[in-house]
Amino acid sequence: MSHYFTNNQLYYLFLITMLMKMNYCCQKLGSSCTGTVFRRCCGKLLCEYDMLGAGTCQNCIRSNYACMKNSQCCSKYCKFLVCV
Repeated sequence: MSHYFTNNQLYYLFLITMLMKMNYCCQKLGSSCTGTVFRRCCGKLLCEYDMLGAGTCQNCIRSNYACMKNSQCCSKYCKFLVCV
């Protein structure tokens, strides 16, 4: 029973450490990002990334880069998942 308790404690310690790292290790303007929680941009910055998943943190996404919604694009227009 104590072996299970120790493994459980280690798991929660690892989980808390990873969550803290994700919150404090965000990428600043111009830094590289992947658009995932592991290399996300700080605050309201957006990851301007190519289809391969590599990119940089920007205030808005320029034309011909991947987007999910209009508000992410500098032009405010996202068509077929690409800023226009």
